[in-house]
Formats: sequence, C-alpha cells, structure tokens
Amino acid sequence: MKALILAAGRGSDLNPLTQVKPKHLLPILNKPIIVRLIEEVAKIGIKEVGVVVHYKKDLITNTIGTGKELGVEITYIDQRNTNGTAIAVYEARDFIKESPVLVLHGDITVDAEKISRVIKEYEREQHPIVLGVEVPPSEADLQTQPQIIFDEDRVLRKSSRVPIYMSRFVVNTGVYVLTPEVFKYLPKTPPTIKGKRELIKTLELMSMDRPVKVIVVEGGWWYNLNYPWDLLDANKHFLRSIETYIVGSVEQGVLIEGKIVLMEDSVIESGATIIGPVYIGRNVVIGSNTVIGPYTVICDDVKIGPLTFISGSLLMSRCIVNSHCSIFDTILGEEVYLESGVMIPATSITGDTIKVVVNDRIVDSRREHLGAIIADGAKIGANSSVSPGAVIEPKAIVPMGSRVSGIFRLRS
Repeated sequence: MKALILAAGRGSDLNPLTQVKPKHLLPILNKPIIVRLIEEVAKIGIKEVGVVVHYKKDLITNTIGTGKELGVEITYIDQRNTNGTAIAVYEARDFIKESPVLVLHGDITVDAEKISRVIKEYEREQHPIVLGVEVPPSEADLQTQPQIIFDEDRVLRKSSRVPIYMSRFVVNTGVYVLTPEVFKYLPKTPPTIKGKRELIKTLELMSMDRPVKVIVVEGGWWYNLNYPWDLLDANKHFLRSIETYIVGSVEQGVLIEGKIVLMEDSVIESGATIIGPVYIGRNVVIGSNTVIGPYTVICDDVKIGPLTFISGSLLMSRCIVNSHCSIFDTILGEEVYLESGVMIPATSITGDTIKVVVNDRIVDSRREHLGAIIADGAKIGANSSVSPGAVIEPKAIVPMGSRVSGIFRLRS
C-alpha cells in the first residue's frame, strides 16, 4: 500500500505563522509536523509516499528531500487547483494508480498504531475507511473538522458542519484508506459554501453506492493544526511522554525538576531552574538564574539571557530572548528578537477566555491562558508589554516601551 499526504494548503487561520512557511513545517518538539507524520507511516512498513504540495512547496521539498533519511521514497505532486482535498487526491491519480492508498491530511498528529488499525480494518472489510475521533461537542470546531454521521453498522451516511447531537459526537480526523473506485466520484464532489471540494464529501457520495466504513477512537492523541494555539496543545501532548535525556552541558548550581530533554551543544548556565517537562534543542544557551517552566519547547540555536522566566511556550529556531523577560503560553516564530524586559502575560485581567484576531476576525481561543503569537523575524523593543492574544506579524518592529494588543503589523 502507498501513502498520500495532503500538504498543499497554506493554513491561513494559522496566520501570522504561515505567512512565511506552510503549516506542515511548524514544529512539534523541534521537528516539522509533516516529518513526524512520515516517520509514523514508515514505522508500519509503507515505503512509497506521495506528498501533495503547492504553497511554498520549495520549503517542503527542501525539508523532506527524497525521503531516504526517513526510510521512504517521496514523490511530489503539485496541486495546481487548491480548492479542496478531493482535488488533491484526484491530481495524485497517476501516483496512486490502481491500488488502495492511505490518505493523511498533512497537518495532523497521528501515531503508527492508529494508522495500522485503519489499514487492518480495510484489509478485513475491503471497503474504504474513515478514521473518526470522539470529542465533547463543546470542543469540536466543525468548520475545520466536520462531524461524521454513521449507522449501527458503522457505514458513513453524511458529514455536517452544523452539530447533530447523537449518543457519540465524532469528527473527521483526516485519515482514510481509499480504494481505486474513488476516482469515479472525485470529479462529482459537490462544492462547499466556500467553493471547496472536500474528500469527506466525496466519500459521502460514494457511500450511496457502496459501504464506506467508519472507525471511531477516543480523543487525546489527535491534534489538527487549525489555529496557532493548537500548536501549543500539540507540543504539550508530546511533552507528556518524554523521558529525561541530557547530552548538553549543565553547569553547577542548576536545579532540574521533572523530565527534560537537553540536546547536544546546549548549555544551561549556573543558577538556572528547569521545571519539566521541557524540551531544549541543539546549540541552545539558557542564561544564568533563568527559569524555564513546564511545557516549554525550545528549538535549535536559541539564546536566552539571564534572569528571564519562560513557561508553557514554544520558541522556534534562532530566537534571541534577552535578560529580565517574562513569557507565558506564547509562540515565538523563527529568529524573533526580544530585547530586555519584555513582558508577555497569558491571563486576561477580566478572567475571560482569550480572544485573538485571525484573518481580520475575532476568534475565541477557548483558553483562559494564552500569551502572544509572534511571527518569524519580529523584534520587540526593551520594556515592552504584549497583551494576551496579541498577534505580531513577520518582521514587524515594536518600538521600545510599547504596549501591544490586537494585531501589530509590519508597517504599524
């Protein structure tokens, strides 16, 4: 069986992070999400992997290459018409040919055990398979993961972006096994209100003629990157399963509590405190008397000055955070530069959930704790304060002593 990973989209609701890179390259524990996905596919013995690309495709092809280092052979398919996942699969027909294929959305986390379960179900049933996850209705975002409705024989009946309350509330995970017959239905897929032709609608159409089976698993393992804060949740999930691994340098007087990963050529200077779970990548410097709190991921080549406090945050590669900063539940993109004394709290003074401007609309994050989302190359001047839920666009320069809320654009 071959695998097909759909990675053509931009992920505009992940702005400003995806203004400079595809969402599939955002990191989970210092590794691009699409690389993690390919590694899980390789674990179950699949060797031929197609990757559908379009938006900033060179960044993806340069990251993955031929796939040899990941134990697979990669074929790239350019999706010229990006109006939906059904079109993506149809444009990969020369790669898929006449064999069943495992299809995965490229912005999800799924492990080899779940993938193997889907394939075994296909081998037993010999019908197309959709993997669903059971979630509380209050946690579902049906605009990004439609609800799937099925009968007592687990046969798909419909998908819906309007909640239909049933004994089990199940949403589509973006994991499928498809049979070659799907190509008869892909061109007939009706468009959504937004003009997209989605694969789940293709399977809904197909199920009128032959069974399309649904497998349902409980949640807690699957994350779909819809909004920037989903990246914090996905990293937090993976941090829970780390084991202590220290190959970098730990100076005298450092206090370590809980599990941490400290990769090679990294240094934790004297007097620092690390409270796990924490992941620290390669060639990182943690300054003296700095505190790194739990559920923090620090990617490669990051420099953190002394007397700084960071907790629950993601710092992507080549960030520089100077002394006396305080950062909570925040995402720093690559090469973000924070001068001394920058404060980024994560709690609203009213105690409400944090609202974020996403594509010029206000979105409720449903989180009581969320700091800022600061995109690649932004610079924050000394003694500035950035409000919870604030968004700072790529390469924006925030003057010294600023108070930032809402969205701060490059030319603000």
